[in-house]
Amino acid sequence: MMGVRARSAPPTAPEQGDEVIIELENHHARQRRRMLVSFALLVIVGIALYVRLIHLTALGFNSDEAVYTGQAGALAGVGDFARDFSPFRAHPLLLQTILAMEFTILGHMSEFMSRATVVVTGVAAVFSTYLLGRRMFGLAAGLGAALALAVMPYHVLISRQVLLDVPAGLLRSTHPEARAFAESLYDAQSIGSSA
Repeated sequence: MMGVRARSAPPTAPEQGDEVIIELENHHARQRRRMLVSFALLVIVGIALYVRLIHLTALGFNSDEAVYTGQAGALAGVGDFARDFSPFRAHPLLLQTILAMEFTILGHMSEFMSRATVVVTGVAAVFSTYLLGRRMFGLAAGLGAALALAVMPYHVLISRQVLLDVPAGLLRSTHPEARAFAESLYDAQSIGSSA
């Protein structure tokens, strides 16, 4: 028996248990990635919220803010706003209607609540930018675009005032036509680059 060599068994296909382990490792990797992306997005949204809320009412209303808030007060019937402000002007009344509902609930006009409403739309615009960027160009582009908008000085400035620009921009960027237009641009770019 000493001179007999044992043959090794032929290689076999991976066993079922190995596939389960590999699939489980992939699942954990995907889960870790989702957690990191969620954390990064939460940090970006937190930064956007912080830079928009800090010292929000340090300065009084500017002339446009006074008009839009006055229109909201007139719509809500709060105080003497109806005497001083016409609720119907050339602008759409969505923001003023939302503010009027807030004033009705509170029973008075609140400078903080008026501006905080626009802050919420500004932060929602940051999140919407992430979604659109991720859909068009990938995860890194979505996160980068969201971070850029979160700290962009002009967007931060107008997100802190009762102006129609940020809510209108948010509605426009989330509208299906805007998404379809952006996707058509992306498709045209990818077709042009493959030619």
